[in-house]
Amino acid sequence: VDQDFVWVTQSVLNSVSKIDKTTNTIIATIPVGSGATSFGDMTGFRYDMLFGASTIACGDTITSTTTLSADLLNCSGTALIIGADNITLDCAGYTISGDSLTGNGIENSGGFDGVTIENCNVTAFDTGINFGTGANNGTITNNITNANGTGINLQSNSNNVLTNNTANSSIVLPGNIGGYGFYISVGTNNTLSSNTA
Repeated sequence: VDQDFVWVTQSVLNSVSKIDKTTNTIIATIPVGSGATSFGDMTGFRYDMLFGASTIACGDTITSTTTLSADLLNCSGTALIIGADNITLDCAGYTISGDSLTGNGIENSGGFDGVTIENCNVTAFDTGINFGTGANNGTITNNITNANGTGINLQSNSNNVLTNNTANSSIVLPGNIGGYGFYISVGTNNTLSSNTA
């Protein structure tokens, strides 16, 4: 068996596809029941465009490692909620935007540990990236937060690492709330390096 590839039955497309696991690219597709001996027109199509990343929408809870494949724009309230320990959200440079400076762009208020948030552009929320009470041992890296009330917030947690993040143009919200690039409260052993605000 070739361990670099996996065959996946796609009931929606009524086909079977051979997936290159290192690039998530469909390299061969055969329609089910067609008797076809040649590959279909899905060759080269991104597997994660069919499954997983392309189905992420505003308000979703993320419970497994996820890579975005498109922007999430004009989210009302909180855009994405972390719902499990030891997962990665890789935005792959895509933008998550709010519509009214309310809610959080990426929310880990459930105390999930070992979470990595990377390569995200987050704008127009109350808080861009929020790690709440008990969200420990996480990594927040290579993100840009722009025009949020607070760019990145750590509250009552420990042993998180923030590196190479930029928090631009934070806004003071009504009630004199916000206006912070990075806000860290009641935490221990959190490490910040090469961040810009």
